[in-house]
Amino acid sequence: MIWALACLTLIALLAGQLAYNEREHLLKHPGAEPWVRQACNWLNCDLPPPADLNAIHLINRQVHTHPTYPGALMVTGRVENRANFPQHWPVMEMVFMDIMGRPIAARRLASDAYLLHPANGLMPPGTPADIRLDLKDPGAAAVSYEFRFLAP
Repeated sequence: MIWALACLTLIALLAGQLAYNEREHLLKHPGAEPWVRQACNWLNCDLPPPADLNAIHLINRQVHTHPTYPGALMVTGRVENRANFPQHWPVMEMVFMDIMGRPIAARRLASDAYLLHPANGLMPPGTPADIRLDLKDPGAAAVSYEFRFLAP
């Protein structure tokens, strides 16, 4: 009986150590996230802020010929975090596509490359931020474009 109790205790400690070491990976599972955050509050361990890329929206975007650089485009707009919590600034990807929907040019940019004003810390909820990109014009074959937000 004592050996069984000792084995169960050691298994529980091993599971706890594994959960502690893999806490950032466990945060990606919606069912486990509240438990991990609660346990880390109790244990005083560090966790990244919550993330929801679907809550980040590009609003008022415009793509037009650059006024000063020939062969370039200027992209302006605003990005907003519609989640109810702050999160890391995402990587912005812009993909230009041809008439068949095939990608012909793409750029991935960190927040310091697309934000008009430098970011301080995390992306606050409900506060739009101005963006501006200066990009090489992919040419007449590019008939559409798409923006995506990726994890930093």
